[in-house]
Amino acid sequence: MPEFGGWMVEAVPKNPYMSISGADELLSCIEKLSQRREILQNYFKQEKLILVSMPNAPSLGTKNHIVLEDEGFAKQVEECKGNVSSLNPASRSQFVLDKTCNPHPRFAGLTKSIRERRGEKVEIRVPLFKDEKTDMTTKSEQEPFPGEIYMDAMHFGMGQCCLQITYECSTINHARYLFDQLLPFTGIMAALSASGPIQKGKMSDNDMRWTVIEQCVDCRKRDERDPSIKEMYIPKSRFSAVNHYISNHKYVKDDHNDAYPIMHNEEYKKLL
Repeated sequence: MPEFGGWMVEAVPKNPYMSISGADELLSCIEKLSQRREILQNYFKQEKLILVSMPNAPSLGTKNHIVLEDEGFAKQVEECKGNVSSLNPASRSQFVLDKTCNPHPRFAGLTKSIRERRGEKVEIRVPLFKDEKTDMTTKSEQEPFPGEIYMDAMHFGMGQCCLQITYECSTINHARYLFDQLLPFTGIMAALSASGPIQKGKMSDNDMRWTVIEQCVDCRKRDERDPSIKEMYIPKSRFSAVNHYISNHKYVKDDHNDAYPIMHNEEYKKLL
């Protein structure tokens, strides 16, 4: 299956898991993952490549992080002297190349549409891990925000990996109920699976990949990111953490939803 990064491999089951309670069928996923890995390893050996399972590519966005076999294009990259934005019509990234994302048009199209709606490149910032001699004050073209790691393209977020689960429900109410049931587990699972502390070749003070993904697809315009412009303000990226329980089940009480959504009345009228 195609996924955003050209360096990523995505596999899906041939048939869905049908049991709603059989642990054996669900646990068979482990064996299938091992089989897929063996098949991939045998293929990659022929290409003299090594298969690595990591949530993200730690060196993505650093100088010479990719080997370019096209000598003509490699020369163009070299001539850019560390800022390859002129070679990237979709992302305008100074760090990574559009050519490294999957060639399926949906990925470049999504990258471009987010940038165009936002009115500028995405701005991904994660805190830099502070050690005894870490420079937390110097600005540079590569790192314009002291004390933070700066990234500027969807590659950094949507080029990260995970185990995804898609489930089918009998009704919309059933789907909303299951959504609510899974919500309390998200923080626990996030903590248990946090394994992406290195971004753009530097150690961050954040282990989770989620904050990078959230920022890499933030298509809000400047006015929509400014809390002082109340009529325009959208408090978070569309791909973000969950604020509300959404089912109409009797167990969901008003007290459970203590964060109130911002209402844009004109847009609400359009939907009606």
